[in-house]
Amino acid sequence: DAYASRLYIVGDHGVQFVAMQTQSSTNTETRSRSVVTDAIHPPRHSGRPGAVTLWAGATTSGTTDATGTAARFNTPRHCFAVNESVYVADALNHKLRRVDHYDDAVTTFAGSGTAGTTNGVGAAAQFNVPRGLVLLSDEATLVVVEESGHCLRRVDAPTATVSDWLGLCGTSGFAEGTGTTARFNAPHAADRVPFADTVYVADKDNHRIRSVASATATTGTVATLFGDGTGASTTARANAPWALAYRAETAAVYWADSVSPRVRFTLVSAAGASSTDFVGDGTAAVTDGVGATAQTTAWSLLADPRGRFLVLAEGQSTHLVRFADYATAAVWTAVGSGASGLTSNSDPLAANLNAPNGVCFDAYASRLYIVGDHGVQFV
Repeated sequence: DAYASRLYIVGDHGVQFVAMQTQSSTNTETRSRSVVTDAIHPPRHSGRPGAVTLWAGATTSGTTDATGTAARFNTPRHCFAVNESVYVADALNHKLRRVDHYDDAVTTFAGSGTAGTTNGVGAAAQFNVPRGLVLLSDEATLVVVEESGHCLRRVDAPTATVSDWLGLCGTSGFAEGTGTTARFNAPHAADRVPFADTVYVADKDNHRIRSVASATATTGTVATLFGDGTGASTTARANAPWALAYRAETAAVYWADSVSPRVRFTLVSAAGASSTDFVGDGTAAVTDGVGATAQTTAWSLLADPRGRFLVLAEGQSTHLVRFADYATAAVWTAVGSGASGLTSNSDPLAANLNAPNGVCFDAYASRLYIVGDHGVQFV
């Protein structure tokens, strides 16, 4: 496969595969190249996580570009895998960082390290608490969601050129519209529709889920999918949504409310109508269970590309990553011992995570990357 992690064998009259052993050094990635495309379908992974590896960073914060665990981050919030690299929204360093598969090198891809609104190339540009990341359908444009900048920026992946896209950076508010005429208030997360030109945004302090049409254009058009801006713990409203994922199989947007912790969803075809409770009862706790008997504090959501479960990164106080089955709403702990730290372990339930803030899959959904304070692990 693209990562040389599986060797496929075809014989009379069937197909087998062999899981390849990883290297014993800190560079556990293989050397073959990969290409990210929506047309590639991931293997049928079991949904049972394997070994956890600390890939980059440490529990101490910093700004150092280096290799593997010698590098430093400061409260990274999200990640996105693109080709041979994983991009990390390094929130309190106000940078977009890149971790390379080949040599574990961590470099600054864009951002000067000073909060601001300046456009430019690479380190000449500025971000203001970059929190969310999504790759547009052109597979060449990264969108950075800025919590304190109240806007979404475009980053051209081949050139590291940063430009304004949606919202007026540095100005909060609420307005529908095109490009910089739209307004956001502390947006936190975004996800896109595969094979389509639509992006959804969790606009936290506006208590809304926003939609962006013509997303690959230089100026997308922003509208409200769900929420009336008042914020309340009812299925008719969103209450400070700060995590979001799109499920292609049902054309539904799932989000996590932060004030009344639970995960809800709304069908895109029913824009503006009531949402449906999925898991959680509004209590800020972590309890495995089914539907409302489960409790969650999810800081980030991620859709399984095979359409079976939703990944919940439980954030600051619980140090867990959990899965929620779409069909049954059953929630179970998938990764993490519950203790804080950044450790490697062959048993995913014995590994320590450190406030997992964001999660992302590689191109084949064969690796789950977890970003926390202040490093990157993979499963």
